[in-house]
Amino acid sequence: CQRDFKRCVTTLLLLAKQSDWTAPGRWEQALQAWSSGPNTKSSWRYLSPALAAAPQIFLEQIQDSLTWWLDAVARVSTSEPARLMSLISLSLDFQKTRTSSPPTKTEDAFGQPAGRVVQALFNWWFRQGLQDGQGISPEVKVILEDVADTSVGNFAHGRLIMCANVVALYRLDSAWTERHVIALFDWTRDK
Repeated sequence: CQRDFKRCVTTLLLLAKQSDWTAPGRWEQALQAWSSGPNTKSSWRYLSPALAAAPQIFLEQIQDSLTWWLDAVARVSTSEPARLMSLISLSLDFQKTRTSSPPTKTEDAFGQPAGRVVQALFNWWFRQGLQDGQGISPEVKVILEDVADTSVGNFAHGRLIMCANVVALYRLDSAWTERHVIALFDWTRDK
């Protein structure tokens, strides 16, 4: 996929056009390959429309590679932010029913899809030229509020990423951060 980007993209798009979603392994290989290197931005431009229209069951099958790719894309592309937010939200929805061990350190959060997509959200958002006190944009706020829901155990990885960004969040919107993020620092809550 790295050596022959054009052929790989063309093949995947042809499969998508034919509504052939029976080869998740091929998509996983491509997305993993394009999670680094020079083709990340181009792969977003060509493949994101197809992935946004893909069946949810297919997207759930490729979650690990998809979330690595979304994190990489968020670092280099600002095109089609609504599509990026949609794929991030959908990826988080898939995580609601999965189980994983709670993170014990920040690095653990990056190893799980919920942590990766929240990091992707921050990667994209921090590239938007934020200003102190501007507030949190509605499309970001709705995702972060979902992640802050402590009844979803698998979102602990995403909450850890949120907490790691508490200073930036506080500078943008102190009232929201106190209500949704600083409240997560209550060590006695589970006792």
